[in-house]
Amino acid sequence: MALDPRIRVELERLGPGNVRELLRTAVGSGRSAPVAMQLPAVPDPTRSDIEDWLRAKERETERGIGAALTWARIAAVAAIIGVIVTALVGIAGIVVTLYTSGP
Repeated sequence: MALDPRIRVELERLGPGNVRELLRTAVGSGRSAPVAMQLPAVPDPTRSDIEDWLRAKERETERGIGAALTWARIAAVAAIIGVIVTALVGIAGIVVTLYTSGP
């Protein structure tokens, strides 16, 4: 069963850490057990619906971390290339200065 949009908004507001705590303290242990959200005129979602939402949020976080690591690697390689180029330009400058300064 799909989550009611109002439940989804409430879960987003709570955040994954608080939702884990909500599941930990919820009465009933089966995946079909209702989890009391105490929202007026909204039926309580099942434990499985909330667990599915939580897994989806964790996958989103993992994708975000993976993307950040990719960009961090790219930045690190660019920085290393920049240091090497700067060193080579410095060395070339020293060599040119030594050969053009004469005796």
